[in-house]
Amino acid sequence: ASPLMFPLRYEPEPLIGWSTMDRFVLPLSLVVSLVAALASGACTLSESRAPTSRRSSTRRPSTPLAVTIAGERHSLSGELLLPEGFGPFPALIYNHGSERHPSLKWLGKTARWFQRQGFVVLIPYRRGHATTPGAYFMDRIRSLPLDERDSAFVEAFEGQTDDVLQAVEWLARVPFVDPKRVVVGGCSVGGILTILAAERGAGILAALAFASASMLWHGHPEVRRRLLAAVQQSKVPLFLLQAENDFDTTPTRALDAALTAAGKPHRSQVYPRFGTSAMAGHAGFCNRAQALWGPDVLAFIARLAGD
Repeated sequence: ASPLMFPLRYEPEPLIGWSTMDRFVLPLSLVVSLVAALASGACTLSESRAPTSRRSSTRRPSTPLAVTIAGERHSLSGELLLPEGFGPFPALIYNHGSERHPSLKWLGKTARWFQRQGFVVLIPYRRGHATTPGAYFMDRIRSLPLDERDSAFVEAFEGQTDDVLQAVEWLARVPFVDPKRVVVGGCSVGGILTILAAERGAGILAALAFASASMLWHGHPEVRRRLLAAVQQSKVPLFLLQAENDFDTTPTRALDAALTAAGKPHRSQVYPRFGTSAMAGHAGFCNRAQALWGPDVLAFIARLAGD
């Protein structure tokens, strides 16, 4: 399988005030990059919706592109969002949580927020989630006796971290992405995987761990030990973020202490309450509270990128 796939078919949509010809024009620099990638065998074309643009120095943000994230042993499905401009762009891999059917319906607000800040955003759907084939990890865990579930969580997270790093490698090869400015982030289980990815390094500039392990920290000592060990070996600066009304803010405080003791570059922040429930302070904080955490996240990334 080819390492990159890009969409070919265009499905028209109404664009008020734009001419018919404008609807079919891709930026020249993007066309050149894609042609070069095709010529080198680095990518193939697949049928999906293509971005549209105006014939000018800027273009509107694209609609999401369905992509195939091919690896040595398996492929993942995903969605790619492109910012205005011509690149090379910084990029974010945003990792969903434990839900079986993640989609942009819920993840899209954070994805599009980063897109508006000038990031290419990739949402990889890990094995067993959304349209990626494979067994859903929670089915296996729920089938186990209670005393075996803790270690099964750790085992599952290690395998899913492989999927995250597969997405990192794939995204760094996209022609209009700056491979030196690839950021990994995620919410809940996605935050756990972000921490484990930061332990491995793998060409990541920064890691943004939202609401990590707040539903697993209590009652899962092996998960706790694994994350504490991971941050002590982290090769990537970490930003740990939670809302005060998340299920449990102990993970951010404990991991912050471990990072400090290990002398690892990081930032941690427990933000004011978001919404009225624990779930609003958990998933809602990740995917709806950009006004709270957005400026801090951008400043953290900019400092590491030397901007």
